[in-house]
Amino acid sequence: MTYTYQQLREVSDDELIAIHDEIATNTFGGVDFYLDELRRRDNARATASNYKLARAAFWLTVANSVLSAVALLSAFLR
Repeated sequence: MTYTYQQLREVSDDELIAIHDEIATNTFGGVDFYLDELRRRDNARATASNYKLARAAFWLTVANSVLSAVALLSAFLR
């Protein structure tokens, strides 16, 4: 069974794994298509997670800079 590009994107991870396992028992090759899609999805999730972490680090840096400026001003105003 072959999916169109759009159909492949809509299939869940668990369903892809089940399809892979079913085809793998009856074939000598050709299952890399499904493994590549699962790998792509894993990479997309990791990239999204890294982006979220980078945004959090950016806002932490902004907050730290603001607090440092407040501390500096309060030191000079004493």
